[in-house]
Amino acid sequence: MEAKHNELVAIPQVLDLVEVSGSVVTLDAMGCQRTVAAALRAKRADYVLALKQNQGELHRQVAAYFAPLRLQPPAHQRRD
Repeated sequence: MEAKHNELVAIPQVLDLVEVSGSVVTLDAMGCQRTVAAALRAKRADYVLALKQNQGELHRQVAAYFAPLRLQPPAHQRRD
């Protein structure tokens, strides 16, 4: 896209053209909009959205949720 604001317009249009049901869709920070997430849910797609530190409280909550996992050794090093 030539300009970032065009990307915000184009994402919903592209989602209308493609079948994403059952797929995992990844988007960069520009695509992380509530309307985009809602459209992906409506189309029964899974999605991965970027979360930047400038999202304050949301970033803090997500970091706290995953903090216990950071204390565990990587799966390839575990001897469970």
